[in-house]
Amino acid sequence: MKARLLSAIVILPIVMVSMWMGGLLFVAVILVVSVIASHECSVLLTKRNINSHPFISSSLAGLIIICGFCLTMTSVQTLPITIGFTLLSLSSVIWMLTAGNNNSSTFNSAFSTLAPALYPSGLMMQALLIMKSEYGFYWLILLISGTSMTDTGAYFIGKTFGRHSFFKKISPSKTIEGAIAGLVLGSITVIVVCNLFPTLRITFLETAILSALFPLVSQGGDLIESALKRQSNVKDSGKIIPGHGGVLDRLDSIVFNVALLYHFIKWIGT
Repeated sequence: MKARLLSAIVILPIVMVSMWMGGLLFVAVILVVSVIASHECSVLLTKRNINSHPFISSSLAGLIIICGFCLTMTSVQTLPITIGFTLLSLSSVIWMLTAGNNNSSTFNSAFSTLAPALYPSGLMMQALLIMKSEYGFYWLILLISGTSMTDTGAYFIGKTFGRHSFFKKISPSKTIEGAIAGLVLGSITVIVVCNLFPTLRITFLETAILSALFPLVSQGGDLIESALKRQSNVKDSGKIIPGHGGVLDRLDSIVFNVALLYHFIKWIGT
């Protein structure tokens, strides 16, 4: 617990400063975490004897983030591109969850290295587009606070009061009590933040939709990564963050919310 809190105390200011400063500093933070997370994801596949190449995966992840940065500097229509990357990321997750180690076809050999690059980088690159949008800093505050409080509620309430297992075969430590607490706290946080920043111009209905989807998608992302780790027989995706595990362990619940929020922003037209 102590290591977990100390890590959060160190990481949170770095993230907040990069968001406040924006520009290349924010791009660099997104690039670094995406490259490391993709490397960890590729390593998870190798533990299942799937012929993935972590160095190539992480390099491709870096290129995807650079692609996202280039999109922020052009006037092209980004929506078809981000929808494409989101679908590719979802396809990559499905493939990684279902892939066996006995298929040596050309497609599977290539996708075993490409999939860890698309997840999570194909989603994280959209954080750069959120930052570039009007009131990007406030949107990112909403993203991080809503996702973090979902995680916090699920972790602490589940650890303290949890009695009934939730998806025990995927993650034995998760409980129904924790999941409900995460949903409630995450929803309340989204509603509070939306009202704290009226400049975002979110209607009551839009706030209700986002407050319902955010914690659901957050916990879904967490379960997806838990399933990947379960298949690889590991507790954490890495050891780089004391008390938390790997970078992918910290990004799992936020990556799909990044894509959700970006397309939500485009939908409401701000």
